[in-house]
Amino acid sequence: MEWRLHRRRRRCKLFAGGCDDTCYDPTGYDGDSTSASIGGQIGYQYQFDNNVVLGAEARLVAVFNRKTVPTHDDETFETGANWQGNIVAKAGYGMGNFLPYLKGGVAFLHLHDTGYESGFGIAKFDRTYTGWTVGFGADYALNEKWVVGVDYAYSHFAKHDFSEDSAAVGPTIVKPSTHTVSLSLNYRF
Repeated sequence: MEWRLHRRRRRCKLFAGGCDDTCYDPTGYDGDSTSASIGGQIGYQYQFDNNVVLGAEARLVAVFNRKTVPTHDDETFETGANWQGNIVAKAGYGMGNFLPYLKGGVAFLHLHDTGYESGFGIAKFDRTYTGWTVGFGADYALNEKWVVGVDYAYSHFAKHDFSEDSAAVGPTIVKPSTHTVSLSLNYRF
């Protein structure tokens, strides 16, 4: 999982004769991290006489991901994902037991305990993001009922400014995206 934090905070330092208005503007604290996930999927596929395969699939997985990055002075920003899902359309071409395919659709990601910890306190939030996903993969039918597969998907989610959730947090924009490689074992009904 990858997320980018963009934060602009204005600090005012008092000194004799006035106020020195200084800013820090990080171009993006990198929350890139690798995690594990486990879940399930359900779908439907139809193979036409010309071996073109069209289908749809819904997937929901538990994600085990947490990342903390230092931001400024004694402050840290922490986020974690605990689930991700998608609903996609699939198109492929059947070649015997082998099915390469492309997929695309809508994606969902839930971040929990996202926010700041500092000497001034803790400000954390939960948020579910909606976005889009595209990917490709291949399935191989072991027999009439069991299919193994591997696929890759990139998911991109809308950004959110957490200052909209609380006046205690300055402008903090989180823009998550994920790169997912999945191995699957499927049973056909």
